Amino acid sequence: TLYPYKNYLFIGGTTGMDIFDVSSPDTIVFKSTYSHLKSCDPVIVYNDLAYVTLRGNAGCNMNNTNQLEVIDIKDVSNPQLKKSYEMLSPYGLGLANNKLVICEGDNGLRLLEATDPMNIKTVNTITGITPYDVIPMGNDNILIMGQGDISQYRISDMNNPVLLSKIGPFHKTN
Repeated sequence: TLYPYKNYLFIGGTTGMDIFDVSSPDTIVFKSTYSHLKSCDPVIVYNDLAYVTLRGNAGCNMNNTNQLEVIDIKDVSNPQLKKSYEMLSPYGLGLANNKLVICEGDNGLRLLEATDPMNIKTVNTITGITPYDVIPMGNDNILIMGQGDISQYRISDMNNPVLLSKIGPFHKTN
């Protein structure tokens, strides 16, 4: 995963999150690595915190760790784990207006309140869908890429998310 934030580029990989200073395109500078268990590793950044999901039992992970990690990146040369939260099977994630959304594949779409990053709470889970990636669109709308479809939800009230549109299912053609 690539995530630009301020003058930095955060790269989520299978063994950690690398941070590069990209303030000068001619001289990209490696700043640090936050290492973790070998895992699939999407990353997003907001307010000097990186949110990283680790998914177990996948081709990129030999263990069964499934979690969200909140990492303090105020000092990009020394990222520090602040808190971990247990997840079921995290894939992509997005954050908008303190609403954290985590795609959990067969386990649905988890909607979390993240106003206090040290006390993130699950508000709701949308089941019956198989989401793998999410794109926040403004404060309250999200675009979900699922298994063979794309959906748009309004999550202004996370207890009562509203399906706005859906296209698919798509079928493979040879």
